[in-house]
Parts: sequence; C-alpha cells; structure tokens
Amino acid sequence: MASEDHKMLANNIKTVHKYLRERVLLGENVEDVWRNHLENIEVLDEYAKSMEELATKHWLNQENSRIGWILKQIDNYFWQGGIDSEYLKDVKIAKKKGEIIEISDHILTAERLKVLDVGSCYNPFGTHDRLDVLPMDIAPANSEVFKCDFLQVKIGEASVLENKTITSLGKESFQVVIFCLLLEYLPTPHQRWQCVRRAAQLLREDGLLCIVTPDSSHMGRNSLQLKSWRQGLGLLGLSKVSYEKSQHFHGLVYRKPRKLLQHLISKETEHVVGGDRNDLFYIPQDFSTRIDEEKCENIELTEEEREAIKDSFFELPEFV
Repeated sequence: MASEDHKMLANNIKTVHKYLRERVLLGENVEDVWRNHLENIEVLDEYAKSMEELATKHWLNQENSRIGWILKQIDNYFWQGGIDSEYLKDVKIAKKKGEIIEISDHILTAERLKVLDVGSCYNPFGTHDRLDVLPMDIAPANSEVFKCDFLQVKIGEASVLENKTITSLGKESFQVVIFCLLLEYLPTPHQRWQCVRRAAQLLREDGLLCIVTPDSSHMGRNSLQLKSWRQGLGLLGLSKVSYEKSQHFHGLVYRKPRKLLQHLISKETEHVVGGDRNDLFYIPQDFSTRIDEEKCENIELTEEEREAIKDSFFELPEFV
C-alpha cells in the first residue's frame, strides 16, 4: 500500500496534468496554456522534485521495470537479432504490395547508440555504457539534464547545446528516442501527435521510438486508446516492433523503416483512419471529465458516453 508521502507526491503530478487539461477545456488557447506553464518556475521545480523522488524512492521496483523494459527492447532489437527479424517482416509487407526489396546478409549495428530521452527528469538511462544519451526536460531535476521544450525546439542539420540548454536537434541523428511517462503530461491529443511526429523526424532509418505510458487497469480497458495511438504511429510510417501491457504501464516500440516501407505503412493506415485525426493520441483523461464553467467542477462521463466518443476508431493492419 502506498505511503502518505507517496500519495502526496503522486497527487502533485496528477494535479499539474489535470490543471493543464482543465485550462484547455475552459476554452483557453492551448499554446497560451503551455507557454504560461513553462514560465511557472515554481510549479515546474516542484513537479521535477516530485517525479524524481517518486521514481527513485517510491516507484523503485516499478520504475526499474519501466526503465528495464525499455533497455531490454533496445538490446533485443540492436544486439540480439531483432533488427534482422524486422527486415524479414519488411520483405513480406513489401511483397504483399507488389514491391521487391533486398536486405543485406550482414546487418551492422553500432556498439554505442545515440539516444534522445525526452522528458528525462533525472537521466535514468545515463549510466548505461552502450547508450550515448542526450537527456532533456522542461524542468531538469539535476545538472545532467538539458533544459528544452521538445514541442518548440528547432529541428535542423545538427544538435546544438549551449549552457545546458538545447537550441537545435539534428534531423535523423538519433538511433533511439524515448518517451517514458511523457505524452500524458501534454493536455491535448494534438500536442502528443506533434511530439511523435517530431520524434519520427529525429530518428535515423531503422531507429526506435520507445513509448511508456502509465495504466494500472486491466489489459483491455483502454484498448481503444492504444488502437488510436497505433493509428497515429502508422500514419507516420512507423512499424510496430513490440507491445506489452504490464501491471502498471503500456510499452510500445516502433521503428522507422526504409522510405518505401514508410510509404506503404502510411498509405495503408490512411485507408483505415480517413480524414478524422484530431484525437489519435488521446488518453482516457481527455474524455473522463468536462468542466462546468459556472461551478468550475468536474462532471464524470458515463462509460457509455466515453465509448460513444471513441467509437469511431477501427481495426489496423497487422504491421501497425
């Protein structure tokens, strides 16, 4: 059972997330809400302290499972033959579409990988020798982490680091991008979409996007949410490497295949999704409450109302 200190710290995190969503639901411009949040240094510092303490003291076993799960996925893909299996899948996907692609008999993998850890907080991946990690956060918890707003930073020819801040990130310069407990921080699906789209731009060909999002409910409760995320990832031409629902989180790993495969995956997903893409990266909290402006209180939606909102999502092809 969680201690009182654990509950207080977790509540600090949830309160910030809830406040941002409420400001948007009350009609405030999302960019203004986010900009004001970035300027609230006191809230940012408290959030960073709470998250670091939760992760390093109260979530130790759970946090290790999140960090350990991501490390295992990276190892399996780059150094345990996973990338070879993905190339074979590429051949099958292309063949179904009447395309022929060739793969090398000897796929070379770097001994040290360039990794971008977005929303890093305290740089949990920085101790691993085979990872050259660039940790970034809007509110770094320690001096190892660079200050940067991923939604606004320039994507250019090369990464530019100045005085512990990041002013530019190099396009297609990372072999791994990590979003561990990041996307649910953002108050709207569109911002989450922007984050994932930017990650795809920063990945090298064959690079991995590793996403961990919290969920302690049973396996199928939020399956429509995950379906919508898979749709968004597919539209960006990313292909699924692995997915796992653990006791406390969903883990998704997607790769950036060669351009032909990106095109095939994106086109196939477009047929499923159609033109309505506004809520592709929703989270349950986006729909679980609405705001009464006069009373400014939360009104819980029924399960039927939630399902009706999400009923427009359809099945995906196997590779997405």
